[in-house]
Amino acid sequence: MFAGLNVGLAVILEAAEPDDFLPAGLPADDVARKAIMKGVREAFAEGGEEAVEKYIRNSLGDHADDVIEKMGLGQATDPNHLNHIFSNPKHNLDDLVDAFGGNQRSTYNAVWREFSKVAGNYSAKELTKGIQITVKGITVTVRGAVVDGVVKIGTIFSR
Repeated sequence: MFAGLNVGLAVILEAAEPDDFLPAGLPADDVARKAIMKGVREAFAEGGEEAVEKYIRNSLGDHADDVIEKMGLGQATDPNHLNHIFSNPKHNLDDLVDAFGGNQRSTYNAVWREFSKVAGNYSAKELTKGIQITVKGITVTVRGAVVDGVVKIGTIFSR
């Protein structure tokens, strides 16, 4: 996890080229990367992966999703899939999304992580039909599959 973070931060911070604006010899991207790494380790010690994701989102803003995916904490998904899941009022997911500050990608990634933990305990037929999991105290039904060892979510809904 930390190695993926280190790589993701290096790529993002190097692209920003903060040392272009500072005196030569001051590797600002390295300083920033080390500071974020320290904060991530502290967040992990205090609250595990969920705290790490929150810390990264607060620290990196729009760049957080790229880093989180490189860390293996989230599962990449396209905006159309998020729209299919979260924009359908029949899915009844407003409370769950609210629990993640309104961030659909964070919500999806949290559901994906919990679903991934238990998906191997179910048959393909059961996963297709849907299994219930609890995320942040909210029970949802997830329909999905395991394809080539990777957990895939088809949809998520709450009753």
